[in-house]
Amino acid sequence: MAALNRAFGLTLPPEEAQYLELYLSAYLGAEDPWGSAQEMELRNLEAALIREMEKALHTDLSGYTSLRDDLYCHLRPMLLRVEQNIRTENPQLDTIRTAYPGLWKATRAACDAVQQQFVLPAISDAEAAYLAMHFGAVLEQNAMFRLRLRVVVACPLGMGSSRFLASRLGNEFPSLQVEGCCSVRELNTADLRLDTFELPEIKDDEILVKVVSDSICMSTYKCAILGTAHKRVHPDVAEHPAIMGHEFAGDIVKVGKAHQDKFKPGMKFTL
Repeated sequence: MAALNRAFGLTLPPEEAQYLELYLSAYLGAEDPWGSAQEMELRNLEAALIREMEKALHTDLSGYTSLRDDLYCHLRPMLLRVEQNIRTENPQLDTIRTAYPGLWKATRAACDAVQQQFVLPAISDAEAAYLAMHFGAVLEQNAMFRLRLRVVVACPLGMGSSRFLASRLGNEFPSLQVEGCCSVRELNTADLRLDTFELPEIKDDEILVKVVSDSICMSTYKCAILGTAHKRVHPDVAEHPAIMGHEFAGDIVKVGKAHQDKFKPGMKFTL
């Protein structure tokens, strides 16, 4: 510790030195050779946590090797802290509780279950929140592969156009589940609505453009998934639909009088 202080110009208190000692002991396994009974216990604990989370979230996590390895590395120092009653602060605890209530509930229940099964000391909410972050990272990264949007296609140009569009959507966007085609009046059960409509004549201070490329970020995806449950989606979105997209590029089609000195039809643009 003295060498560390000299190298970085630090003065670490004894409590921090003890904390580092716990981590080094856990990761290096100084008192426990590789392949020992304690390692097997950790692997069993890691597997039990994953099983409990799978049951609570109705999600298969068996294919994520990184999750198992990350949990194993995290559990060693966590158990040392729990056994020695070392208090841990987690600045993300309140955020996880409020922003991800389903994940938090599942993780807290999983901790309680393994605590009883393996006869462990109490696992604090702060420690449980760190475990929730491991599971949340996997779920967030793979959300687009797990969730499928139900889509009904309606095109005012006719059923032939609707079926053609449905076929294109199904082929190009595997995360969409195209349930069929219908008239506009029948649209009441889809998660995401894609409409074509006639544009009104532009005003003097407006520009009509043809979008060639539009990036889709995670916020766009979350708006489509959560709808009015998303904090940035207006509660009256059903009556006043949101036009998604930002960071796009394309061609200028028509220019209002107020902007004709700067822009001309046919010009390229990015926004």
